[in-house]
Amino acid sequence: MTVPLILLIILLYLTFSVFLTIRSSLKKIGRVKTFMLCIFGTPVAGLIAYKLSTPVNVLNIRRYRCTSCNLEFTELIQDCPYCKMEGRHSQIRQVDITCI
Repeated sequence: MTVPLILLIILLYLTFSVFLTIRSSLKKIGRVKTFMLCIFGTPVAGLIAYKLSTPVNVLNIRRYRCTSCNLEFTELIQDCPYCKMEGRHSQIRQVDITCI
């Protein structure tokens, strides 16, 4: 292997490691652990750890939605009051919303 080819491989290795390190600030694994995995392991190991890590800020919201009119409620109720006024019986189903 020639010297320019080795330098190109090292440059690509470091570029991918730095890119993955910057992206990992949005995950629980953090920048330092990702960078150490990329440098002392391989960038592939850092990528796997990055993909398996969960996001830092996750907000889970639970809502209840009417299956007929698609109105959302914050509390579980038996029947949708709007559908009940129109004489219809509708089911209320639980909807979980995850925000990152």
